[in-house]
Amino acid sequence: MWDTDAVAPLGCPEVGHPVLWFCQTCGTEMRHTIVDLYVGIDKLHHEICLATEMDRSMVDRVMAEMYRHRRWESEEAPTARLEPAQEVEEIAKAAGVSLEVVERICVAEAAWMLRRGYIVKLAGDG
Repeated sequence: MWDTDAVAPLGCPEVGHPVLWFCQTCGTEMRHTIVDLYVGIDKLHHEICLATEMDRSMVDRVMAEMYRHRRWESEEAPTARLEPAQEVEEIAKAAGVSLEVVERICVAEAAWMLRRGYIVKLAGDG
């Protein structure tokens, strides 16, 4: 999973970049090559914290519920599409937070994904 002989590049780390990172497995900072999305998810959560000015524990809790909800929905009905408002309500209830908190996190997540090209803005989108 990790290449420990790598050198860190300048800028923000992405999958494939060698970085100096705190490794949970090693228990210390090590030079590793990012080969999995876990660091990408860590970076996403950090960016959401910056965009929403929410603390990391709040973002992690809401995003964990969001991931569970998305995984459950795709397993239960892979072709069905849930109403966004209903999805936000269910996530807010499960995470024990207000609708506004979930909505702000969803907006920040979508903006992050749009900037990186994971989702494409269509010509008709505002």
